[in-house]
Amino acid sequence: MHSFPHLLPAALSAFAITASTICAQAPICYDFGEVDRALTRLVQRPAISGISLKLVKSDRTLYRKSFGTYTGDEVVPLASASKWIAGMLVLSQVDDGKITLDDTLAKWFGPNLPGNMGKATIRQCMSHTAGFDGKHDAVDDRTLTLKVAVERILATPAPYDPGTTFYYGGVSMHVVGRILELASGKDLEVLLKERLLQPMGITSIDFQGLGPTKNYRIAGGMRSTQDDYAKLLVMLAHGGMYGTTRILSEAAIREMFLDQTNGATIVHTPHPDTRRYGIGIWRDRIDARGGILQASSQGAFGFSPWIDFERDLASVLTVVNLVKLIYDDVDAIQVTTRSTVDYAGVLCVGRGTTSCLGTVSTSANTAAASGASLFAVQSTNAPPNTAGALVLSATGLDNGVPFLGGELWVGLIPAILVTAVTDGTGSATIPLPLTTTPIGTHVFAQFAWLETKACGALGQLDTSPALEIRVR
Repeated sequence: MHSFPHLLPAALSAFAITASTICAQAPICYDFGEVDRALTRLVQRPAISGISLKLVKSDRTLYRKSFGTYTGDEVVPLASASKWIAGMLVLSQVDDGKITLDDTLAKWFGPNLPGNMGKATIRQCMSHTAGFDGKHDAVDDRTLTLKVAVERILATPAPYDPGTTFYYGGVSMHVVGRILELASGKDLEVLLKERLLQPMGITSIDFQGLGPTKNYRIAGGMRSTQDDYAKLLVMLAHGGMYGTTRILSEAAIREMFLDQTNGATIVHTPHPDTRRYGIGIWRDRIDARGGILQASSQGAFGFSPWIDFERDLASVLTVVNLVKLIYDDVDAIQVTTRSTVDYAGVLCVGRGTTSCLGTVSTSANTAAASGASLFAVQSTNAPPNTAGALVLSATGLDNGVPFLGGELWVGLIPAILVTAVTDGTGSATIPLPLTTTPIGTHVFAQFAWLETKACGALGQLDTSPALEIRVR
C-alpha cells in the first residue's frame, strides 16, 4: 500500500465547499456483460417470454434492459412485492400521527375479538407475527369490500398467540389495510395515491393487480411498472426523500428495516433459510451487528425488487413466472451486481484506456462514509512497475478530454496530484482516509500512468475511468 500525504484529508474536506460540478452525463463504466448473459439464459426457458431488469444507484440508472417480449414498460401484478409498498403506506400513517405500530387490534375493532387476537399489534401484523394463519378465503374474494372481508377474518379464531410465531402470509396485513381506512377516513386506494404515489409522479400502481375489486389486497394485489416501483426504492435508499420532497421520515425508514419478529418461532416461510422480517420486507443480508445490507420483497409471480444498501443500489427484476422456479437465478443476478458495482458513495464514470494488461480500471474498497479510516481507491490493469498519479479534483467532466494518449474525466483546476507506483501486476492502492472528512464532501478521482518502453509508447498516459465520490 502506497504512503499517503498527511495534508490530503484536509484538502478533501476543502472540496466539500468548492465542489460544484456533477458528472451528470459522463457514461457509466460498469461492465454488465455477465448480467446480460444471465438474463439471456433465463428468457430462453419455455415458461418465460420476457424479462427486464433496472438498476439505479443514487440518481443514475446504471442498467435498464429487457429481453424477449418485454419492453420494461409493462404493468404487471406484484403479488407479495405489494407488501413492501404496504409497509411504506403504514409508516406514512405513523409519520402523520394517525396510528402507531404498537396500536392493538382491540383499539380499532373493540374488545370482543376471539382469543388473544385483540392483543396483536400493527407491528406484529406487518411482520407476520400476529398469530394469524397465512390464508383466509375472505382475502381472495374480489366480490367483497375490504370492510366485509376484515370482519370475516376477525370472526375466525387465530391459531397462535400474538408474538409467538412467524407465519408468512397476507391475512394480518389485510386487517391493517382496514385500520388505515379507519384511521385516515379515506378509501385505501385513495390514501395510497394521495400519500405515496402522487407526490412521486407514480401512475401505474393500484390494488387491481388480480382484477377489479374493492377488497384491496394490501399484501398481494397491487400492480406496477418497473420504473414506478423503482422510484419507491430510490426514495427508501435516500432515507425517505424523493428529490427535494420528503415522503417518509428517517425514523420510519429505520423502523422498516429493523428485525420486527422479536425471536418468534418460524412456522412458515417461503425461503429456504431463517432470514427475518421487518415492516413489509425481508432482511436478506445483515452485518455482524444486525444492520441491514440488503432488503427485498419478492412476489410469487417473479417480480423481484431489492435494495443493496452497501452499494446504494435499487433494483427491480420484472418477470412473470413462479418465483420458486427462479430463486437461484435472482440470487445469482444479485451476486453479480454486487461484484460489479462500487460501494455506496462511489460511482464509476468515463472510460479507461488500454495498457499492455488490458483496460485500466479503478474501484473503491468500501463505502465512502465519513469516519471510514480505511477507505482507499485502487487501479488495476495499469502498466506494471510504472510511475503515475491519482488526480483528485473538485470537478468532473461530462465528456472525456484527450491528453497525452489518455483521456481526462476530471478537471485539473483545482486538483491535487498524489504520486503512486504500480506493482508487478499493474495494480496500485491509494488510501484516502475519511476519518475527519465531513458528510457532503464531493470529489472526483482518476488514475494516470506513464507508459514504459516494455508496455507501450514512452511518455504516453494510460488513464482509468473516474470515481465520483460523495461522502455520506
